[in-house]
This record gives sequence, structure tokens and C-alpha cells, in this order.
Amino acid sequence: MPHRETSAMSRNARRPRLAVITATALAAVALSTIGAGSAQAASVATWDKVAQCESTNNWSINTGNGYYGGLQILKSTWDAFGGRAYASYPHQATKQQQILIAEKILAGQGAGAWGSCGSAAGLAYDHADPYPGDTAPPAPVSKAGDVYHAIRATDGSWTPFQALNGYAGAAFFNASQESIAATPDGSTQTLATGNDGNLYHTARYTNGSWSGWAALPGFGGAATFAAKDQAMTGMGNGDAHVMAIGNDGKIYQNTRFKSGTWAGWTGVGSWQAKKIAVAGLPDGSTQTLIVGNDGNVYHAVRAVDG
Repeated sequence: MPHRETSAMSRNARRPRLAVITATALAAVALSTIGAGSAQAASVATWDKVAQCESTNNWSINTGNGYYGGLQILKSTWDAFGGRAYASYPHQATKQQQILIAEKILAGQGAGAWGSCGSAAGLAYDHADPYPGDTAPPAPVSKAGDVYHAIRATDGSWTPFQALNGYAGAAFFNASQESIAATPDGSTQTLATGNDGNLYHTARYTNGSWSGWAALPGFGGAATFAAKDQAMTGMGNGDAHVMAIGNDGKIYQNTRFKSGTWAGWTGVGSWQAKKIAVAGLPDGSTQTLIVGNDGNVYHAVRAVDG
């Protein structure tokens, strides 16, 4: 469902619970509305009434409850209806941009998406175009290689896969390779090789938020680190250890500390390799496997003292 059951401010009226819609279904709805025109619409004045009920007309509100902006739009709904063409989150977009995406939601899900706030504002009966001649952009379209994330709960159930936001405001992150590692605090660390060949990192925290992609600085003061292959493992102390094969074919290591800082790249001898894998052990050591340039498999241990 796209919106919270109660407004950003406490109120007595509770909206009915809407049916749960998977990200895939939402994306299908969003795509079906592109270029078709809104079956429903509402004036800016009516949207202002909805926003007054939802957020006391605070179009930049983010209370940390998973719903954002003046119209309290759920992040996954914002993404599915093309909001990321404007901003990563609803509250980061302008009022006009939030309303343009809300028009698409209204066309796809009806006024009931805003429950009692939509009813009180007369959202279902106002068919005016809020911004004549200005339409929301089409929803971004995913392509092969875009990175998605899902969670498998302890009972064996899965959450729907959700696309990860791209680098620097892009709608998707397209990668040729990715690695994921868990750390004891319950967060996950994701390493991806972008289409430019460089390594990028993002962290997912226990509250479900993401740090956003950041490019890893390169070796010896270079701006970025390009890699032919990469691997990552979580460590018992909360760090994450990264191994990579640089474009020169040599092996490099890096550590992301629990604090979020990085140790920086160091070379590992004069070895060269085509593939690499790494695993962390409870004692703080790591085990690394490589496929050498001769096609043979080799093993090395990194001791606790480094």
C-alpha cells in the first residue's frame, strides 16, 4: 500500500488497510499508466487538503516511519510510479513533483489510497488537472544487470525483491558483479562492480535504510578502484574484509571497519589471478582462494595480526 494508515500527525480517524501489493505488481501498474492519461485527477487545492490531513502540509517531512513528504507516500510506491526520476525519496522532491506522482498513484489505485484523508478532501470527486501541460515522467525501466535485494526470514519466507537505488541519484544500479556480507550487528555490506568497471559499496542497516552507493577510492591515491574480480566477507568484530583483482591482474585487500571508515588498499605479494574468493573465520583470520593465471586453484591465510 502506498500510504500510512494514519497521518504524519496523530488523528482519530483510521483508514482501512489496503491490500498488500508486491513490488512487481506495483511496477506493472505504473507501466500500464504511462502515456494513458489519468483516469482520475485533482486540483492543487484538493491535494493541499490531503496534505493538510496527512502531514499538516509539510512537503519535506520525514519522520522515519517509512512514509515521506506532504502526501505520505511509501518509498516502494514512489519508485514504482516513477518518482525516482525526480528524487530518491518523496520528501526530497518539490511539492509539484510529489503531486505529479500522486496523480499517477490516483489513476492506478484510486482515492482510497489516501483513506480517510482522501475522502475528507473530496479526492474522488475533483477531476481537475493540477498542472495542465505538465506530466510526470515515465517510470524508469529496469534492465538486465540491475541489482535487486530480498530478505529470507527465519521461517523460510521471502520478501519481494526490491531494486536498489543507483549511484548519484540514478533509478537503478547496474552491475557486472556483486558480493554481499553480513556483520554481527545485523547489517549487510554490498560490494558491486559498476558498468564502468569500478568498485562501489553500500550498507543496509537493521532499520531497513541504506547508506547509498559510494565509490571505493583507488590504490595509491587514485580516485577509483577498477577490478577484474572481487569478493567480500563479514568479520566477527563488525568489520568487512574485501579482496579484489585489479586491472593489472594483481591481488589487493581492503577493510571496511565497523565505524564505516576504510583501511585503504594494500597489495598482496606479487601474485596474479583470474578469480578470487574470501571467507572470514571466528578467530579473525581470513581464508582466500584464487584461480591463478595458470588455471590452478591456490589458497592463502591472512592471520589475525594481518
